[in-house]
Amino acid sequence: MTLFTPPSFTNNNFNVFSNNLNLVDEVLVTKPSLLLKESPLERLPHHYISWENTADILPKLISQILDKQSCNKEHKYLEARKLLENLPKYEINHLKAEKERHRAILLLGIFAHAWVWLPYVSGMADRPEHFIPEQISVPLHQLTEIFARPPILTNSDLFDNNWKQNTLTEDVSIDNLDILNGFIENDAEKYFYLVYFLMTWKGDLAIQAMLEIQKSLQEIRLADGVFLSKIAENLDVIAKSLEEIRKNLTQVFSKINKEEWFNKVKYFSLGWNNKEMFPNGVVYKGVKAYNEQGQFFNGPSGFQYSVFQCLDAFLDVKHEAYINQVDARSYMPSNQITIINAIENSSKLRTLLTEFKVGDEKFSINVDSKSYQGVTASYNNCIRQLKNIRGLHFGVVSKYLTKMILQELEDKIILTTGGQENNHEQLLRNIINHPTTQAI
Repeated sequence: MTLFTPPSFTNNNFNVFSNNLNLVDEVLVTKPSLLLKESPLERLPHHYISWENTADILPKLISQILDKQSCNKEHKYLEARKLLENLPKYEINHLKAEKERHRAILLLGIFAHAWVWLPYVSGMADRPEHFIPEQISVPLHQLTEIFARPPILTNSDLFDNNWKQNTLTEDVSIDNLDILNGFIENDAEKYFYLVYFLMTWKGDLAIQAMLEIQKSLQEIRLADGVFLSKIAENLDVIAKSLEEIRKNLTQVFSKINKEEWFNKVKYFSLGWNNKEMFPNGVVYKGVKAYNEQGQFFNGPSGFQYSVFQCLDAFLDVKHEAYINQVDARSYMPSNQITIINAIENSSKLRTLLTEFKVGDEKFSINVDSKSYQGVTASYNNCIRQLKNIRGLHFGVVSKYLTKMILQELEDKIILTTGGQENNHEQLLRNIINHPTTQAI
């Protein structure tokens, strides 16, 4: 257990389908957070020691397999496959606590992805594996079913539930963090996972402010007045949080070896919703609900980033990726979905600012134009900060990743993280330039 307390907590049992009129108030009572109440569990109970031991050994083997200087690649590959094949068939009934279940999902998800992708990434096969053995698939399916989500790794698993502090202090920064588990002994993987955890951590500080503003907007409809000064203060909190995210992204992206990440790490986090690579999906052996039928699931992707979904909903940013974001919510934890729904289904600040007229009879308080201009300036600052973050992300994608993707396309290998061909660069460009991302 770490010595710090997350900026705010959420009740994961909150009913996502509550009455929209009271949704913001109900979420505020729970002290909402995009993160779980406690820091992630670092080890499972001793009963599951084989899972933990495998998670310790597997990255070392994969690193040796992918090492171009390795002289016993095939031997290490067979050793890794045998390690996963020999996993015991554990029951999940000893996993009582929520954080135990989340850790088990992380480990089993890593095993599943390693099993599917290692044959292809290592060059030992022309295609990824088409099935997951039952000692992995059955408990993974049982655990993810508890949380009503697909049995595959998600952003929440790899980023939000996969970190620890090196020193137990209040310092939550890249220099005092490490990941719990990964596929490869590789700094590129570590920093890639941590940068998105820190994005959620920093973004979490803005959630309370967003919901407070939504509450103020609801009170406007009840003729309780326009609390523009309070709204401006909360907008400044959001803008400050976004600036912290941008600084963090800049710092951590500079630490990531992009080619190392692309050539080794990227594959293992991909899902199996690409019919070019998985024409019949992936069979989850022993899972009765699937009846030996291949399944198509997305892996972790930008569409699952809860911070962006919250910001888009709050700032009323609309773009062509919205449908992808909605689809991605089936892969996200309930606390994040609850917050997104509360923000998305509430009054829109942008609408108020674009339609506002000083002295309008529908408002119970005559607000001077100076106050309105102050709120508009604060809102526009948030828009600008969000565009800066997406622009930074776009720059990394354009400079490092798109070039590598095009090289793979020339070899007729099409990879996807979100259920479509990888046109991430054009999608980011369209989002950044969409009219609703412009200042008022």
